[in-house]
Amino acid sequence: MKVFFISSFIALFFLFSSVLFSCVLIVYEDSHALLIDSTTDHGKIEVLREILPNTFCILNEDVNLIGYSFHKSEEYSLESFYTNFKEFFFQFKTGERKKVKLISEKPLILEDEEGMVYFQPEGTPIFPGKPSIDEKNYIILNLKNSNESRSLKYCYMIKGLSWSSENDLYMLNNETAMLFSKFILKSSISEELKDVDLYLLSGNVRVPEKHEMRMMYKFVDAEEKEKGGPGVSEIGKGYNLYHAGKVEILKPHDEIFISNFSGKVNVRRKFIFHNLSSDFSNVFLTLQLIKLPFNLPKGNLRIFEFKEGLPVLIGWVENDRVSKGGDLELIYGRSEKLVGRKVILSEERISKKLRRRRMEIELKNYKEEAVKVEVVEWIPTTSKLHVEDGIKYERRSSTEVVFHVEIPANGERKFEYEIEYSY
Repeated sequence: MKVFFISSFIALFFLFSSVLFSCVLIVYEDSHALLIDSTTDHGKIEVLREILPNTFCILNEDVNLIGYSFHKSEEYSLESFYTNFKEFFFQFKTGERKKVKLISEKPLILEDEEGMVYFQPEGTPIFPGKPSIDEKNYIILNLKNSNESRSLKYCYMIKGLSWSSENDLYMLNNETAMLFSKFILKSSISEELKDVDLYLLSGNVRVPEKHEMRMMYKFVDAEEKEKGGPGVSEIGKGYNLYHAGKVEILKPHDEIFISNFSGKVNVRRKFIFHNLSSDFSNVFLTLQLIKLPFNLPKGNLRIFEFKEGLPVLIGWVENDRVSKGGDLELIYGRSEKLVGRKVILSEERISKKLRRRRMEIELKNYKEEAVKVEVVEWIPTTSKLHVEDGIKYERRSSTEVVFHVEIPANGERKFEYEIEYSY
């Protein structure tokens, strides 16, 4: 576990220290978590079995931690019995039972009361009781100039916890839907957690290339442009922290579901063609969620539509992260009743570094009603664009243009556009 995990997470503690319950648990997506807690014991601190010992930190700025040691929980084993009981009974394979004492464990050498020595005998040892072992994990502290009456704040990483986001969208009509969003917290640890204030951290650790400096380790996310809204905190650029609230109990190897949002959202159905080719292709069925009233993490989203009063699953997609007030566009399928293609009508060189290309877009509608579609085309960065009169379009960027076209019922629509570009 790298040091950059700790420095980032310690900042989280000071941001949320005013909302501590028994402890704060910050769960990351990749099966790691940071546990933040406090204690008045300045000698040793009991910790979870899944601790990564090298990540332990004292968070008090005025406490000088000289060092610490880690005691790993002990388990019952044949070795622990041999260590605690030097004399015991041994049931030989012949059925004979004798009191013996241990001369050597590896290899096994025993001596009976008559002085007979047995080298690696076959049989079963019988011990008079259970050995005394310490089944707890704890950190043994070495502090300098510590005020014994004050509380120590500490943190450490553990492995075995992860989270994800699952969402279900039920279409009520073409403009409104019910959205149910939840967090799923999964535990593969062997101990029970109680009364934790749960935070969920989204983002991935960016590992630098070999030629890059080590300081470039950082958290990044595919949607760095998104901004945090109420209920979500951006701790540095590239990752978000979601407050899931208090979890009273998380049992070992358990899975719990925590509601994130439940309510109506505004939607818009869209039909979109993306970068058409010379062959006819089906339109993409797209659903746009408009101005979400909550912060939606990256996750899975299922789309249901009611058929004869019953919800039918019509799409299952991965959704990107969206901050409160933002829009989300989902492609969930394709329709055979709307097809389109692009044909290059002409292409010519008009100067040493300039070319002209003329295209025709052909769209067909097999539905019983007229349909409005979007045609998304990507063009060279330096292009000049000329579009046939009567066609609405917008140039979203230097390389992306979107045409807004209505296709008549059981009909077709053709239009041309031209680009001039350098090469």
